[in-house]
Amino acid sequence: SMEFDFDTPKMPPPKNQYALALYLLLEAGKRGVNNLEAVNNSKFWKFNTRTSDLINKYGVELHKKPEAFTNRFGHSGMTTRYCLFENQREQNIEIYNRINKK
Repeated sequence: SMEFDFDTPKMPPPKNQYALALYLLLEAGKRGVNNLEAVNNSKFWKFNTRTSDLINKYGVELHKKPEAFTNRFGHSGMTTRYCLFENQREQNIEIYNRINKK
């Protein structure tokens, strides 16, 4: 029998950078997203900036944790992994639908 996931209503595709940042975060769920993944997956260079805007302008609450990475030349650096709070999923989907305008 087919199972339906009622927690994740199909969201329309993002129409601006704020919506794209929130879309990636909603899709990632508990795993979260860092800026390297955002660039690799979506060519989204301003992910960190737009994520800060989501917090400051739209009241989205995020869990941030520093994360080490190693680049192709073996140099290490730090990035930040952003995660939404699962118990605010409905509220974040409402914000997404509100800000997802051209």
